[in-house]
Amino acid sequence: QDSPLVHIYPPWNFKVKDNTPVEVYCLSNCEKIELYLNNKKILEEDVNFNPTNPTPYIKWNIPYKKGHLQVRGLKDGQVVVKEDYFTCTEAKKIKLTSDRTILKANGEDIVFIRIDILDKDDHFVNDAQYPITLNVKGEGILLGVCSGNPASHESEKSNTVTTFSGSALAIVQTTNKSGNIEVEATSLSLDSAIVTLESC
Repeated sequence: QDSPLVHIYPPWNFKVKDNTPVEVYCLSNCEKIELYLNNKKILEEDVNFNPTNPTPYIKWNIPYKKGHLQVRGLKDGQVVVKEDYFTCTEAKKIKLTSDRTILKANGEDIVFIRIDILDKDDHFVNDAQYPITLNVKGEGILLGVCSGNPASHESEKSNTVTTFSGSALAIVQTTNKSGNIEVEATSLSLDSAIVTLESC
């Protein structure tokens, strides 16, 4: 890929004591990467990216500390991309993100809505598993849901989906009438979320 990329896995939410070594994987097509933990640079490494490599990533063993992990990608000595990862606290709220907000009122157009579980500081809770109920109002219908959990037996046609690794997906379809579509996601122990779309 031409655009600069850095990505770290897994999220910075290990259930271990501080200073315990943990495995972290980084994928990047930049010339060099720098890793910062709580605003302190802990390593710097040249990247020899080759997309044909069956394992085109870098593996590190890093002493774990809760907080803020940031990876920076450099080209010609300049930072061109970065990603931030935060240790999360208890799940607090639902976040809805649609891939579009303007739809066609033709009875066929669809929108994908990502459901994420966040803590009180809006950090992603990667191990959250919560049943989410979806309610669609206006000129749209709930076409389906999916958690991505290979072990799940939930119906994809239900209005309830249990998040897997902190996320799930809802698919909404327009009707033949123009108007707004309101999608609400609720759970008994979490703050609800609403996204409003326009169908025209």
